[in-house]
Amino acid sequence: MLLAATPFFRSFAPVTLTYLTHLTNNSDTTNYSLGNVSVPRAGLLAYIVYGRGTGVGNSWSSSTIGGGSATRHAFTSNGRNPIAIFSREVSAGTHAVAAVCASALNRAGADLWLIENYRSTTPTSTDLTDGDASASGSRSVTLSSIKRGGCGIYAGLNNQEVDAWSWSGATERFDAGTGEVRMSAADKETASLLSSNVVSASFGSGFGCIAGASWR
Repeated sequence: MLLAATPFFRSFAPVTLTYLTHLTNNSDTTNYSLGNVSVPRAGLLAYIVYGRGTGVGNSWSSSTIGGGSATRHAFTSNGRNPIAIFSREVSAGTHAVAAVCASALNRAGADLWLIENYRSTTPTSTDLTDGDASASGSRSVTLSSIKRGGCGIYAGLNNQEVDAWSWSGATERFDAGTGEVRMSAADKETASLLSSNVVSASFGSGFGCIAGASWR
């Protein structure tokens, strides 16, 4: 007799990670309407929001998906390029993505993934770094707990449009320059335990921020 799928049996399956899209808004504002994301199936929408500021001490305070509040898991508050990690469970369909920054930026972007077969909506680990004056050239994040069958998502921005990012430890999903900044994203799925959870990105020059998060 076949058993119907339940959360108990689902928890033993590895997560399924799908990179969905990159969104950009080049306005000077604090309230960013980043655009719409098309979600093919119900699941956890996990995403990283980042922006370019003119001074230090900025941070992403909130975000919504389809008008509903997303959970902010981690964020920076000291650098000139703020970055934050959000997620929200969603149904299949098209959802509007918005985010609010404490002070005005002049560029913002987001990269979004769909996670399925997850055990928890809470990340198993997060790491991020500010885009400050000491961040030129390369950045890295270390996720302390990427579990067997889990996944990691990564994204960031630097203040030089022409310098392509080069990722180490993850597969690049997006990289493009727009409005005097460069935005990039990468991810990984883990069928087995990892010997190293360090993911790094090199981008030539400019102030850069980077964030990573893992789920199981």
